[in-house]
Amino acid sequence: MHSPRDRKATLERTELEPGLACHVCPTTGGHWIDGDAYWAWLRAQPGRLPEKPADGSEVRAVDDADDALISPRNGRVMRKFEVGRGLRFRIDFDAASGGFWLDGGEYEALKARNLHDELNLIASDEWQRALRADRSREAARARLREVLGGADYERLEATIDWIEGHPHGDLLLAELLERLRGD
Repeated sequence: MHSPRDRKATLERTELEPGLACHVCPTTGGHWIDGDAYWAWLRAQPGRLPEKPADGSEVRAVDDADDALISPRNGRVMRKFEVGRGLRFRIDFDAASGGFWLDGGEYEALKARNLHDELNLIASDEWQRALRADRSREAARARLREVLGGADYERLEATIDWIEGHPHGDLLLAELLERLRGD
């Protein structure tokens, strides 16, 4: 099999995790994970690992270009799926074979966040919809901050945090809504 990133390079068989065979590109460090190998490994895991929170630093893949990649398994064009959650790269998925291409450094970034056992979820419509909804909420908050100004926006956030963290937050919210309606 040839590397999707370097068509002159032949992929070499290796193991990413105990029981998870893959093929690595010797020139780019990318990984091809066959769908069957991934699912067999995933089924053998005792359970999904809890996601580790982002540490504030964004991880970008070096080779995550917009160009279409060809599956080393069957020669079909692979589809790109954004990872999100502080990881600013996309994985490539071959729907026909169920295989994944991860550019150099992507597997390590996924593993650092315990997302390496969620490749199948990342390549799902549900995951992608959730990312779009998150971006939409972030954009709305940015617009609100722009309209209110930094100090008022921070005061609003502090008030929301106070209500959400209060043992009687539901009562506080009910009273606030009642007063705003003029009841």
